[in-house]
Amino acid sequence: MRKRLAILATIVAPLAYTLSSSTPAYAGVNCTLGPDGQQHACYSNLQGTGTTFYGLYMTQNRANLTTPAGPYPQYPYHVGSAMWLGPDLTFNTFAEMGTIMEWDPLFMALKYSTYYFYWPPNGAYQFKSIDWAPPDGRLDAFQIQRGPNWGTWLLQYAISGQPWFTYATTPNLGFWSGQGLAIGGEVYSSDGHADTFNINSLAQISGGQWSHWGTQGGYITGYGQLNGFSYSNSEWSWNTVR
Repeated sequence: MRKRLAILATIVAPLAYTLSSSTPAYAGVNCTLGPDGQQHACYSNLQGTGTTFYGLYMTQNRANLTTPAGPYPQYPYHVGSAMWLGPDLTFNTFAEMGTIMEWDPLFMALKYSTYYFYWPPNGAYQFKSIDWAPPDGRLDAFQIQRGPNWGTWLLQYAISGQPWFTYATTPNLGFWSGQGLAIGGEVYSSDGHADTFNINSLAQISGGQWSHWGTQGGYITGYGQLNGFSYSNSEWSWNTVR
């Protein structure tokens, strides 16, 4: 949910990072403020660009996520693993799907769920949970495809090989093809933790074919608090350092 926070700095990191063993008993990472004193999330992402894309797909395991209940409604704490599709890597408008742990103001409780999120040019964003999903290790599949009208996108989800279901059609997001892709982690928490997520992705290119991304690079912020590694093209594994 990139647009909930001011993202002022871009740090392009090498792809090779060592994944630490998961130790949930330790205190989690603190990702709330950047070096400029402004509110920032931390990211461990693989980003793709250089080609025109018409859709984005990923699978990932349901790994453990933890965060304390943070301030609400301003910038609630959350830890998530997601994919983003935008017109470019600024992500000024985008569609997003993934798995998240955050405070649910309706139920007044922390919630682990799959979700979708989109941010149109007018800023009238929409976040919605799809499935209250326990972190049981099973694979979830997410897909963003062109919708029926220009600028709209279909947000689709399937559990462990089950049939696809379209959970939303976005309003006009201002783009119907993109050159900005990202997969990986987002942490905004004073005490956040993520076990290892293994993400595999494909992007839709011209002719309707699904393909590996091609050009890709690591994007890791968080000041030494998040790990990430790409074992192959269009794949990203990440976790928090503790």
